[in-house]
Amino acid sequence: MDKDKFGQLSGVQQNAYLKRQWTKSRIEEAISYLKENNLPVTAMAIVNATGLSKATVYRYRELIGNENIRNYTKFQNNFAPQSELLDTTSTIQISS
Repeated sequence: MDKDKFGQLSGVQQNAYLKRQWTKSRIEEAISYLKENNLPVTAMAIVNATGLSKATVYRYRELIGNENIRNYTKFQNNFAPQSELLDTTSTIQISS
């Protein structure tokens, strides 16, 4: 963002913009650190390195890469209970 456009923003907008830039630079620094030390670049590793929350790190997924974001659906078949279709045509009576 150039200086003229930045100057046209309100004080609150300028603060929000600067905070986003700071967060982005922290995440980029963490990614560089992890790569330099041959550590896996995952969202949780970035959370641990930066002290940012998981929600904040996940908002910057374009920096991390979708392959490094946990995909909860890939385990769905292993952990989801298999539901069986119930036979509703049966007319068994239970006597008491």
